[in-house]
Amino acid sequence: MATYYVAKTGNDANAGTSAAAPKLTIASALLATSADDIVEIIDEGTYTEYDLAITPNSITIQHTASELGRPIITGAGSQGRPFRVTGRGATYIGLEISDYTDWVFNKDANGYHIFYMSDCFVHDVPKLGSHHFDAPQATPATLSQSILFFEPEDSWAISVSQDIYGNGAMHISNCLITASNNDLDWSVLKDYTGNGTASFSTIITRTEDTRNSAAPVVQFGKVINCIVSSSSDYMSGIASDDSEGNTVATAYDPGSNITAYRTFADASSSAGTREYITTSDRIAFVNGDAVGNTSTITGSYKLSDSTDSNIRQQGAAYDNIYVDLEGETRPFDGKYSMGCYQWSKIWTDPTDQPKYNFSGDFTSNTYTNLASNYEFRYVSNPGQAPFSLGTKGPSTLRGRTKAHKTTK
Repeated sequence: MATYYVAKTGNDANAGTSAAAPKLTIASALLATSADDIVEIIDEGTYTEYDLAITPNSITIQHTASELGRPIITGAGSQGRPFRVTGRGATYIGLEISDYTDWVFNKDANGYHIFYMSDCFVHDVPKLGSHHFDAPQATPATLSQSILFFEPEDSWAISVSQDIYGNGAMHISNCLITASNNDLDWSVLKDYTGNGTASFSTIITRTEDTRNSAAPVVQFGKVINCIVSSSSDYMSGIASDDSEGNTVATAYDPGSNITAYRTFADASSSAGTREYITTSDRIAFVNGDAVGNTSTITGSYKLSDSTDSNIRQQGAAYDNIYVDLEGETRPFDGKYSMGCYQWSKIWTDPTDQPKYNFSGDFTSNTYTNLASNYEFRYVSNPGQAPFSLGTKGPSTLRGRTKAHKTTK
């Protein structure tokens, strides 16, 4: 297994096997790869490339050099697709993929069906694949902790099928997925076999369709702890035979025009355990209207303190998933939130300082360490030590005989 490095300061004449002498383009690095090799993009540059050939099996294309951002692989709005996949089991980590007119993956052979994608940001692309993904259940296609904004033009919205296909076994978790101008005759997530699983994800369709004969937004075999939302009050929500801990939200009336929960065959109404119907405003995203081409806007889809407590606290433990989209810990205070973000209360409720310096038996409280009367942070970073408004106690409370020394 070899690693090939890529940077905007590189040169394709380089061997690329050293970070000190990287290749200039991803295409050149992929030409040199064999099975199980890694292509490491070591900067956060913009790579205008397309039809990148994924030929050997188990190739990894990743950016792990920093946590500041992602390198951008772009079609600049004029190219059809970034990847042409032949090899099985390609892995994509820490990439931004944007502005392609067709899809992310083009099917050249059966290897297309099995892939692993995490920590990626995909936007201004009509859909994920050109065909159904048909990965076997033993090695499912996996999409985790990623942001996918499918923004098709009007013509694409009418002619394309689903944004993400799941014709075999696909596992989706901790993802934010939105689709604009999507014709409600098609689902955002569509699984034809019943082997797909979507969990801890937020899925939003931004259709203007006003019919009440719509396909479900999500039709997957298993749907756990997801938020499914539509900008229209005519919609169907989740079609699944195995669902739990989900919320379906519509723009206005959550009763008259929708069938929120259906069986997988999209027939009779069938809700699972702890599943709710509400209106979009009661989800109380920080800003649920935000759409854009920078990953910073995803914070607009975090849950606020005014979000329905059902959404914040009634999810289920599932599949050893203990983090959210940003890697924050699940659960909070023993409770799992629905959707891609775990709600957590940063500050405690404040406690009150005693009103008087003397208690009922005339004991002086002036020099007593009073109970905390400020809010404290739940989170450990940045941490905060407890304190009160009373006179500080002796330094020996912290095992010290002298004050802390302050230095620069």
